[in-house]
This record gives sequence, C-alpha cells and structure tokens, in this order.
Amino acid sequence: GAPLILVGDENMQMWEESGRGLIPFRKYLQKAPVSAVSLGYSGDTTENVLWRLQNGELEGYTPEMALVMVGNNNTMLRSEEEEPPSDTALGIRAIVDTIKERSPETKICVFAILPCGRDSNDPRRTRNAAVNDAVRVLLAGTDVAFYEINNQVMDVDLVFGEDYSYDGIHLNATGYNVWVKNINNLIAPVFPTEVKPASQIPATRFGELWWKDRIYEIRGNTFEGKTGRPNLVFFGDDL
Repeated sequence: GAPLILVGDENMQMWEESGRGLIPFRKYLQKAPVSAVSLGYSGDTTENVLWRLQNGELEGYTPEMALVMVGNNNTMLRSEEEEPPSDTALGIRAIVDTIKERSPETKICVFAILPCGRDSNDPRRTRNAAVNDAVRVLLAGTDVAFYEINNQVMDVDLVFGEDYSYDGIHLNATGYNVWVKNINNLIAPVFPTEVKPASQIPATRFGELWWKDRIYEIRGNTFEGKTGRPNLVFFGDDL
C-alpha cells in the first residue's frame, strides 16, 4: 500500500487535479520517493468518508501516515439546527478512530476545515470555527495531531480572498502551495530519506484511471476487452 493517504472530501480529491492550475500531489512533495493516494471525494460529508473507511477502502493499506480534512460539506449542506458543530466534530473523531482501528500504527494528522465565506461576518465562518474548536478538544490528549493553516490563507483582515481561494470555500493553486509547505514539514519526521520500493504503488493507482484499471483487475472477463463493448456500465457524477 501507499505510505501516505489523504482522507476527506473535494479538498483532498483536488490534489489530483490540474484543471484549476493545481499540480498532482506527488509532484508537490519534496520527499520524492513518498507515494501518496488520495481517498478524497467531492461532496463527501463525514458520514460518507466513515462509510467508505468501514467498507473496505483501507483494505490492503497500512499507511505510515494519514492526513484528514473533512467537514466543510456538513456545514454547507445542513443547517446548524440539523447538525450542530459538536456533531460534525464527533464525525471527524469517528473517522480518526476508524483509521486507528484498522491501521493502529498509522500516524494521523487532522487538518482544521477551511474558513468558509470571503469575510469573517459570514455565518458559515463562525460555524466552521466552532467545529474546529470542538475537534481540537476531542483530540486533546491523543497521539493525533491537529493542524490549522487557516490564518496562512487569509489576509490581515481575515478575508479568505482570491489570492488563496477561487470561491471563498476551496483553495486555489496558491492556497495549495501554502498547504503543501505545511505538509512537507509534517511528513519530514515520519518518512526516511528513502522509501522501500515495496511501499510504492503503480502510477495507475493515481487519478481517475485507477478505477477503470481496478474494474478490469477484479472483474476479469466482465468486459469483452478494453476497446470492446462493455457488459457493465457506471452512471453517475464525479464519484
């Protein structure tokens, strides 16, 4: 399996993208031998991530480190009455516990969910901050690190502006450059100078082609051939 996994929602998935000026995560890493797999999916809430982890997504992986960021869709899609910050925080803690249960030696770092809205008067900003405060309390006294980059992607007036975010919710390429500097500092003590080749994974496991290759691998002759007419077709969105 991969030494480093990225767990969460679209903020983790977008490490694989180039359409917004981003560079795939592997090319960001200063420690070049470290292979990383993104287990982030756009639109996911904490319970979506938890379901994936509990239903085989970590099978075959014993990562040395897991980076987690999730929760923004919980606060975006539901009112505070439907889901108070404490409930979102408990979902994040459940994700951490599930990773620990399935891979006890994995070092985990939870990133605070990003500020939401351009300025500090946006009510979503206050709610996300409350989630982060609750997560910090839930992780206190554990061996799980809690890391926040929010002040590094806002200006002196706490504006989450176009310098770091293309929509006031998600990071742009400059924002990801800030994030990766923090990640490189975090992973430096964890990974040796060289990672054993056995820890690496094929290039086909990165990006959208992974699912196609995986289907051919596990379904065998379900398809007549990669260029033939399929007997199985998937319909849906980016998931």
